[in-house]
Amino acid sequence: KSYREALRLNPNGRVFLLNLQDGINNKGVALHKNGDYESALRLFEEALRLNPDYPNGRRNIRVAKGHIINREGLEYFNNEDYDSAISYFEESIRVNPEDQTARGNLAEARKRKREQAESIQLEDQWRKDEQRRKEEEERIGREIEEQKRKEEERIAKEVLEQKRKEEERIAKAMAEQKLKEATQRVNNMLDGLAKK
Repeated sequence: KSYREALRLNPNGRVFLLNLQDGINNKGVALHKNGDYESALRLFEEALRLNPDYPNGRRNIRVAKGHIINREGLEYFNNEDYDSAISYFEESIRVNPEDQTARGNLAEARKRKREQAESIQLEDQWRKDEQRRKEEEERIGREIEEQKRKEEERIAKEVLEQKRKEEERIAKAMAEQKLKEATQRVNNMLDGLAKK
């Protein structure tokens, strides 16, 4: 409105306003090239206020806003917060659909998110496999201990049985020996009585 009002009051001022607008815009372009998107955006908005019909005004604003949003997305991307990065890159593309850098960043963030999810899934699978392996080792260890205990028990029973049999054999042999000796004494006594 101020631009149109200035032209109505001073038709010769058009050249001055166009030059002023071009100068402001050009300074914004230089700042934008140096990565100072916020300052560039302010200058682009000022140039557009001078002339709402400025041909590149709205585009320059879109580009600067898109780059600001894209840069915020890169901060999340660099911190491996891919969900947030994806949201910012999508917003950057919505604001400035021509931004191929934001499109590339979005594709890379989606790829990294998939890789991160796959990595987490593989890590979870590894943990589960490791847990199963430990459980299997523990089960095998318990089985070995149980087999060892049973074998020791079997051997102990065999040893006790052999000892009992040996003691029985010895006791029987001793009893037979005592019986033999007793029988011999009785026979000797009977022989002694018979000789008398």
